[in-house]
Amino acid sequence: MSNAIERRCNKFAAMFIAPDEVVEAAAKISITKSDFDISELRQFSQLTKLSLHASLLRLIEADRYQESAHGAWQSYISANGDPDYKKAGGGGRRADEWKYKLSKYGFAFASVFGGAKRAGDLDDIEIYRIAGIKPKWQDSYFENASSARAEDVEDA
Repeated sequence: MSNAIERRCNKFAAMFIAPDEVVEAAAKISITKSDFDISELRQFSQLTKLSLHASLLRLIEADRYQESAHGAWQSYISANGDPDYKKAGGGGRRADEWKYKLSKYGFAFASVFGGAKRAGDLDDIEIYRIAGIKPKWQDSYFENASSARAEDVEDA
């Protein structure tokens, strides 16, 4: 990184997400070696709720791991794949389309534009032009949004 602002932002983010005190406390519990050890790194990662790669970087920054740990990590992921990356395991299905619309446009939009559509003030094409919601999804979005909960958006 050659951009000084980006480096400062990254440093701030690291300190905000995993302050030195948190890193030290978790490292005392989980890290016994100064070299990369996947089982210790996993334990540290679980304690701090950081990804394995972010954990590795914070341990290097905190001088708990040697700089060579990054090369060891690269070798590990070359041989075993990146444990932070989870492949989609087939079999799952996409959530209901109205949930996606609810997460994108929200409850208030559904109330206002659904009401305008029911009153005849707007038609399917006008709503499509305004918001880009295809006519085939409008009714289910407007109807379900009136009885939906915030948790329904999180499932989308």
